[in-house]
Amino acid sequence: MPVPCIIDQLEAAAFNAWPAFQQILVDGWLVRFANGYTKRANSVNRLYPSVSPNDELIAWCEQLFQAQGLPPVFRIVGRPETQLLDTLLDQRGYRLLDRSVVMSCKESALNLLPTSQEELTRLSLDTWFPLFCRLSHSPEHTQSTHQRILEQIMPPCLFAAIFDDGQPVACGMCVLDRTLCGFFDIITHADHRGRGYGTRLMGAMAEWSRGHGAQIFYLQVAEQNMPARRLYHKLGFRDTYHYWYRIKPDAMKRYRSEELKAESRKYN
Repeated sequence: MPVPCIIDQLEAAAFNAWPAFQQILVDGWLVRFANGYTKRANSVNRLYPSVSPNDELIAWCEQLFQAQGLPPVFRIVGRPETQLLDTLLDQRGYRLLDRSVVMSCKESALNLLPTSQEELTRLSLDTWFPLFCRLSHSPEHTQSTHQRILEQIMPPCLFAAIFDDGQPVACGMCVLDRTLCGFFDIITHADHRGRGYGTRLMGAMAEWSRGHGAQIFYLQVAEQNMPARRLYHKLGFRDTYHYWYRIKPDAMKRYRSEELKAESRKYN
């Protein structure tokens, strides 16, 4: 069982790495909005014990989402203190969606070979983002909101790619939050997978992060994506905790499921 403070630290770092446009704290619950793009940035997240009854807080959060024209989404972190809320949501008809795993690794256990920084091409967000959209086949209607989220990241971040014969073969980003470094959007060109470009990219980004004080690395992956989880396990990452979403059945189609569709493209 992971130490609770580690979960709290990783949760905070992940929120900072994927900022919402608006958020409000409701008696221990953080409610986030970002024009409906991704569940993480448009969800209710329990941070600490509340004074108000859960039923009242659920109803209030539902009103907040209704005012935004969005279906309510609750993000549940798998820990004992969230079990009651998860049960209540289930009883109110909220379906479980997208079980995911946060994997982490101490710097000393990271099994990523140091990669020459000369192999890594650092890019500005304006240059990196169109490249990522091209490699990931990102839907055009989500791109402006996605880029706006990335523009709002406040901790130091690295947008990078690896090129072969002048052509981009892999790209990704990492966000450094004090001593925590998160890897995001690691993707390899479909014609170049299975050649280690993704892990070489992560190795180079890890070297950059180490040079800036990183001591713990983390990433998030769909629970059912076993090929990716096996790869990350070989790289030294271990399952740290799980999270999932609760959504009403009539909203399942809307969120079915951007992250899961992308996961199959990201592992290398």
